[in-house]
Amino acid sequence: MFPLVKAFRCSMPAAVIGFVMGKLVLPLFLVLNYRLGYLIIGHPALSGFSAPYQAWQEWLIWIEEKGLAYFTGSAIMGVASYLLVMIALQLYRKKSSSKPVRG
Repeated sequence: MFPLVKAFRCSMPAAVIGFVMGKLVLPLFLVLNYRLGYLIIGHPALSGFSAPYQAWQEWLIWIEEKGLAYFTGSAIMGVASYLLVMIALQLYRKKSSSKPVRG
């Protein structure tokens, strides 16, 4: 994080706060994204495949059963969040440009 803060000349306290808050809300968004994707897809995909190692096989089973629902929900939440922030920013800019300047 430190090299990125220096490279982009950002605020270190803001970066630390964002990093910590991101870790705290991650479980909430994992569940919300999965539930939203599951509602849209309907049911997780189930089909057979073969994998040479047990750990990879367990990971592939999770991706196959829940990954599509999770990634679909993540994409929808990402687009919705982008649109909300863009609309809020446009409203803020419109509001701040209409204020008279005192001097």
